[in-house]
Amino acid sequence: MQLHKSMDSILKQNTDDVNPIDFVLPEDKEAVYKIIAEDMFKNDLRQTNEFRSLTKDGREIWISTVGVRTKYKGRLAGLISVIDITERKKAEEKLKHSEYKLSEAERIGNTGSWEYDVASDTASWSENMFQIFDVDPAMPTELIFKHFVENLVHPDDREHILTVFQDALIGKQEYDLEYRINKRDGSIVDIHALAETFRDEQGRATHMIGKVEDITERKRAETELKDKKIYLNWLLILFLPAYFGKI
Repeated sequence: MQLHKSMDSILKQNTDDVNPIDFVLPEDKEAVYKIIAEDMFKNDLRQTNEFRSLTKDGREIWISTVGVRTKYKGRLAGLISVIDITERKKAEEKLKHSEYKLSEAERIGNTGSWEYDVASDTASWSENMFQIFDVDPAMPTELIFKHFVENLVHPDDREHILTVFQDALIGKQEYDLEYRINKRDGSIVDIHALAETFRDEQGRATHMIGKVEDITERKRAETELKDKKIYLNWLLILFLPAYFGKI
């Protein structure tokens, strides 16, 4: 197997007469052997793979290879291009970590986030949004908004939420409201939702990004407090006249 001289700069050493497999991390070697033995020489399709390698100074890097089957001097051969994708992998890992932190923050705070694309009429939800609304995460994006309006929003709140939504799109009012949703088990969840509408240079709405918060416990506490106040007011009405009548 011959390596192009460009591999010298990637692996930080002279690769003449060197088996490139020697640079592959031990835990990735089996996959690389499979790529060479099976994927490339048994399939005509273009093969793209990623694996880890070691430079001369022992630094771990990520390599992306694109291989095709060809012929060289009348013999079956594989032509492989190699790209150092270490920085891309670092960025992906950083993004995954950020997404994990956001997911955990939403789970702890009982909140969820969403985005709506106006042109395609599709919505995307965060993982915890699906949990709060009791919806299967596998639901296609083009069905989420329709399902949300027709099946989740409490019938008495449906007209109000659609009005606020349309008003937010045309800039008439902010998307900030409370509504109820019906879960599959028949329970009702109180939601506080707010969103920001983004527009193009002509002022037309392009998409919305928002968040929801499950405020069911807060609403229940408010109701209980209100009931207690009503009860105390009735006690005052019933007993204060009698009390002052004795003075």
